[in-house]
Amino acid sequence: MAAVGPHCCHPTPNRTALHQSVFPPDPTPHATRPPAPQRCVNPIRRMQEKAYGMLASRAFVHQYEKYGMGVSDFQECFARIEDIVERYDRL
Repeated sequence: MAAVGPHCCHPTPNRTALHQSVFPPDPTPHATRPPAPQRCVNPIRRMQEKAYGMLASRAFVHQYEKYGMGVSDFQECFARIEDIVERYDRL
């Protein structure tokens, strides 16, 4: 039986069951899977490449400039992400 939430009378879902349905178990054997840090690095690199391309074409930059965020702010964030990726690579 599901627990009743403190602010309502409706039962709250079983969080473990919800997590398992959203994130099914990985069928890939551990021996063939890249190490955990590498599994994180590859998607980050792909996202960063896309972000660099969007910044180079100035996609959406004008919307951020209205609020005081410029290209240099993006470049600073990208540098932080690159630092994180380098740290993961060293693990």
